Amino acid sequence: MKEMVNINIVNKQKLDFEQSDVIKSNNEALFYKKNDIYYLIYNDHSEGIDGAKTTLKIDEENNRILLLRAEPAKMKQVFCKGERKKGYYQVDERRLDFEVKTNKIKVEVNDDEGKIKINYITFLMGEKTAENSLEINYSRKGVD
Repeated sequence: MKEMVNINIVNKQKLDFEQSDVIKSNNEALFYKKNDIYYLIYNDHSEGIDGAKTTLKIDEENNRILLLRAEPAKMKQVFCKGERKKGYYQVDERRLDFEVKTNKIKVEVNDDEGKIKINYITFLMGEKTAENSLEINYSRKGVD
């Protein structure tokens, strides 16, 4: 069954030159489960993204998460523990290819609420650029 949930996202990024950045967002998301995969779909209103449709495909059994974002800031990123996966970020005609190595991933999801924690490193042109910590929490409306 598809329903609306509250979703909270905290993304912490530590760049190699010691600068840190924290992005927080609270949204409503469409939530459903299909073929043992959980989906969270929401419009991301982070700076410069203009409400781009964002889909999180959560494969709890395989401890794998796919993040897809539509225009105006297209993005594809795959998180899978211990693996280095290619991704991209595209605005207009400018595309930036990168890689993500997921060091730690913890997925605890069910129909009422869920917590996802991901620690990963981003690489650009083979060079480490940042250490990241992403935390996503969702809860069905009316569930505390």
